[in-house]
Amino acid sequence: AAFDLEDETASSHFHDVFDSDWFYPYVSAAFEKGIVTGDTLGLFGVNTGITRQDAMVIASRVFKLTGKTGEVKRDYLSFGDEALIADYAKNAVKELYSLGIINGTDKGDFEPKRFSLNYFNPFIKIIRFI
Repeated sequence: AAFDLEDETASSHFHDVFDSDWFYPYVSAAFEKGIVTGDTLGLFGVNTGITRQDAMVIASRVFKLTGKTGEVKRDYLSFGDEALIADYAKNAVKELYSLGIINGTDKGDFEPKRFSLNYFNPFIKIIRFI
């Protein structure tokens, strides 16, 4: 599996991910590798969306797991809604933007709290990069 994320022996402690779920070995492996951490209630968020900022944190962790380094393609200045990006996500957003993996909106914002229907796009770009 991509990024070695299929491990039948891995386990996670998410209260909403069960060993009978088809995605259990993938989520568990991602948990053990530190790619996903869940929320403060111990949930993975199976039935919730993912915000753009959370998707960038996960994408950044996956990128680091590959052991590759990207070429900085542009300087990071800031997004118009920079203050809305959570502290835990700022480095990931800056890194992926500088590498040319993500962009902001046409208005120059990032919209970090927006639930993204296209959150796999950064992962696809990372897969192509490696």
